[in-house]
Amino acid sequence: MTNAQNNNTTMTQLQKAMLKDIQEGENDGIGMGYSEFDGVGLTPLEKGVLGSLVAEGYVYNSATGWEDSDAMYCSTIKAPRLID
Repeated sequence: MTNAQNNNTTMTQLQKAMLKDIQEGENDGIGMGYSEFDGVGLTPLEKGVLGSLVAEGYVYNSATGWEDSDAMYCSTIKAPRLID
């Protein structure tokens, strides 16, 4: 599936907004494993949105398996690119 096809994926406005925030926090490019988006301080609604992005394969926690490490949510290649 190409990125153009991914952009046709149905996402809620809340999912798009959060995915954009996550992509803006990525300093090494899409899916490279570093992000400043840690999910700290999210409301219950925002936690649900983040969980849905993870479940749908658009976002992953790149710090999974690291001891004593905060979460670092990054977009996957499946996620539509919402920033330039």
